[in-house]
Amino acid sequence: MKPYFEAVDSGNFEFLDRWAKQAAGVATPANWFKDHFAQPEMWTYLAKLDIPIGFFHGALDNAAPIAGVRMLEAEAKKSGKSRFEFHYFPNLDHTLGIGAYFQNGKVPQGHQEIFEFIEKRLR
Repeated sequence: MKPYFEAVDSGNFEFLDRWAKQAAGVATPANWFKDHFAQPEMWTYLAKLDIPIGFFHGALDNAAPIAGVRMLEAEAKKSGKSRFEFHYFPNLDHTLGIGAYFQNGKVPQGHQEIFEFIEKRLR
């Protein structure tokens, strides 16, 4: 991950654009990474909301470390955000195991819980 962190720190967003195109197979909109990293911390936005929000995070996620979500959870508890739900999956990565679906046709636990969260609110 070091080259990616260095690219962010140095403002080399072209490096990240090339990586995204190669890794995800899509091109990001012009200046997407630059704009993304210029945004305030996530809590700035979440603190204003009073709606059900589900957070689903795999502990094996190397792209977005779980510590950031745990910090959001602590802020939510401190602020009394009882409509925020946090779900952690110790054996899942950033995709919450979606690769298994394409191998065996079974929806992985992480995605099952996302669907349950949505269905619960639709009732």
